[in-house]
Amino acid sequence: MATEARPAGSFDSLVAIVASAAAAVGATLALFHSFLSDLVPPIEGAQLSIGMVSFGTTVVLLALSLLIRKRLSSAKQRWLAVLSLVLLAAAFWAFFTYRDVVRTYVFAYPAERPASEQTRYIRGELHEMGEKRSKGMSIAEAVKMFGGPQLVVSRELLWEESAQQAMTGRLERWYMFLSMLLTTALYVVAITVWRALPGKPRAAPARRPSPGAPPPSPSTPSPPTEEQP
Repeated sequence: MATEARPAGSFDSLVAIVASAAAAVGATLALFHSFLSDLVPPIEGAQLSIGMVSFGTTVVLLALSLLIRKRLSSAKQRWLAVLSLVLLAAAFWAFFTYRDVVRTYVFAYPAERPASEQTRYIRGELHEMGEKRSKGMSIAEAVKMFGGPQLVVSRELLWEESAQQAMTGRLERWYMFLSMLLTTALYVVAITVWRALPGKPRAAPARRPSPGAPPPSPSTPSPPTEEQP
């Protein structure tokens, strides 16, 4: 008698999906530790935040794995492909938006030093007097003119301290949102590509009865037999 091979296939599918989730989280961490390191906000505990986001995203992706580990029909695979494109487009939009915010509100000081000797700071929205004082200069140059970051922040010469704190929270939320969105997009794209590979099982379409065929008759139970003495 032929043995049933479905459990092994289901286990292989689950392993592949879990591996995709782990690879997506690892890829996001590698991106923010390499050429996207300039987008990491200069906030104490920023790496802890990305660690918590990665852990939460992993839990969400593993939960999704239980939903999509089953065989998918062609229609569901098309919807999965559309979802991957939407998530990828949203990740690109969030990336460019967040990059512009970082370039506007994060500055390196002192400006004349090489990048290895600079420290990155977050500024707030310039108040009216701050706009007048920094007119025609970069933020780093204006900060240097008024005595450095500590003196500018303590005396609120260019921006208010509350505005700086608000921008710090905004950057941290954007950073966490981009990390989660990018991880989810990479995961769904990986699953979509893996599902589209040749040889992957698909759900068989439901058979429709041919026109004019009589409906199947319900099986009637056989009467009980009397025991012979």
